[in-house]
Amino acid sequence: MREAVVVSSARTPVGKAYRGTLSDSSGPSIAAHAVAEAVRRAGIDAGEVEDVVLGCAMQEGATGYNVARQTALRAGLPVTVPGMTIDRQCAPRDSWPSPRRPDRSSSTGWTSPSAAVWSRSPWSRTRTATPTAPGTTYSSSTILTDRRRASVTAGNASQLSDGASAAVLMEAGEASRRGLVPLGVYRGVAVAGCEPDEMGIGPVLAVPALLKRHGLTVDDIDLWELNEAFASQAVYCRDALGIDPARLNVNGGAIALGHPYGMTGARLVGHALLEGRRRGARYAVVTMCVGGGMGAAGLFQLR
Repeated sequence: MREAVVVSSARTPVGKAYRGTLSDSSGPSIAAHAVAEAVRRAGIDAGEVEDVVLGCAMQEGATGYNVARQTALRAGLPVTVPGMTIDRQCAPRDSWPSPRRPDRSSSTGWTSPSAAVWSRSPWSRTRTATPTAPGTTYSSSTILTDRRRASVTAGNASQLSDGASAAVLMEAGEASRRGLVPLGVYRGVAVAGCEPDEMGIGPVLAVPALLKRHGLTVDDIDLWELNEAFASQAVYCRDALGIDPARLNVNGGAIALGHPYGMTGARLVGHALLEGRRRGARYAVVTMCVGGGMGAAGLFQLR
């Protein structure tokens, strides 16, 4: 049976959407950095990419004109490389280019998921800093409420952000012939629907379907990346699924890092596989709730 493996992953830093590091940069130009770096890290020629499949949610402006094709050209890929843009809100299949021809071999070695981006933003001139929410405490987050005294606030929800992430997928046999060591094997995905006004519970429905399909249990999963749309939603999904907190979002989640809609799926994959390699993990699951009342979960095997 043919298997798909992830041979590289790269992402840009994540900037706040308003007056942030990347706020003056277009979607295609941001995504191009991630795609170009993912291809470079994979050690393949740009002309070997068969297709650029890019996830982009809430497409408008420059991103409304098949941003995947624009990204491919801006990333320096040949004009012969096509592109396809898809939208499943937070959970598209993201930008996973794959190689076309087996005409060179290489090896990979790198430890950081972040690719350098230079921004001309007047608000910030840092290059590669990965933003978090410095100084945020429980006390400070509780005062960030609206007039209704809502429990979901700017302090306990993912911020509006800009960013892009990409991964290179390759058939396992082809990776072996090239001498590439995959970050992980893509085993499958499950999606589910729920009430739109309860969209945050999506992972509770998608994860059991995924695990059942592969004969696994929650305890078999060594590392989890569960997108933090809101703190309450992430805690609910963690407890409902019975996930060990020590295995969940071990390097921070979207409340700290931000949540660019079309980027998050690929970012979670990259984080899970890179951290999983460091920990000697066998299985990792990436999961998230999805706008409109859906959930998605993906399974990766690292060894």
